[in-house]
Amino acid sequence: MIRSIKVLRSKAFSSAVVAFLFLNRSMMVAEGSPKYEPADHLLPADPEILGNKYVAILKEKLCVTPFDEGRVLILPAFAGEESLSVYSQRRDKGHQLHYVTYLAASENLSDRTGSGRYPQEAKNVRIRRIDAEIPERTAKLVKRGWFEALAHTRPLSKSERALELVFTDAAEAQFSLSEPHRTLSGRTVMAPGRLGRRMNELVAITDLLRAYCKSKPADRPVIAAKIESESTRALKLLMQTR
Repeated sequence: MIRSIKVLRSKAFSSAVVAFLFLNRSMMVAEGSPKYEPADHLLPADPEILGNKYVAILKEKLCVTPFDEGRVLILPAFAGEESLSVYSQRRDKGHQLHYVTYLAASENLSDRTGSGRYPQEAKNVRIRRIDAEIPERTAKLVKRGWFEALAHTRPLSKSERALELVFTDAAEAQFSLSEPHRTLSGRTVMAPGRLGRRMNELVAITDLLRAYCKSKPADRPVIAAKIESESTRALKLLMQTR
C-alpha cells in the first residue's frame, strides 16, 4: 500500500503552502501494485489556502504590472517571494512592445506579516524590481505555453491524490494569465526533475525568465533563444493527447 507522506512545517507559512510530488515507480514496494502516473498538470489555485490577507499583500507588493501574456508568482518556504510578469504595452503610433518584470521581496512576506495578520509590516520589506524588454516572438511563445497549461488545470484524480506529498523546502509556483473577461490560474511545485515532463518545462521557463531579467542586456538574446526553445518544447508536450 502506498501511503501519503506528510511533513509539517514548524513556521507560520506551513499552513499556507501545500506542495505536491509523486512517488516514482521504483518506490513501489509491493509486487503487482497499481502503476500510477504522475499528475503532469497544474492544480487549481485556492487563495483561501494561503489566506486572503496574505494574498492581498502579495498582490500589492509583487503584482503591480499587467500580465496579459502571463505571470508566475513564486512562493518559497523561507526566502523572499518573487514574481515574473510578461505583458505588452502600446507606445507611440500604436507600436506594441513586450516586457517582462521581475519583482523580488527582500524577505519572506508571510513571515514578516504573520501570514497577513500584521499587514503594516509589509512596508518594511524592500522590493527589487527589474524591467526588461523581451522580443515579441519570445513573449508570445511563453503566453501560448502558459495558456495551454492553464487551460488544462484540474484537481488531482484519486490515484494521484494517493501519491501526494507535502514537504518543507520547495517553492510553489502560481501561474496566471489575464484575459479580457477572465483570469486563468493554476499552481505547481518547483521541484525540477521530480515532476512530469510538462511541469518540468514550465519550471524551466520560469527559471530562464528570471535569468533573462537578471542578465546584462548583451546576454539577453541568447537567453531569449533558450526561452523560445523551452516554450516550443513545452507547447508540443502540452498539446499532446492527455
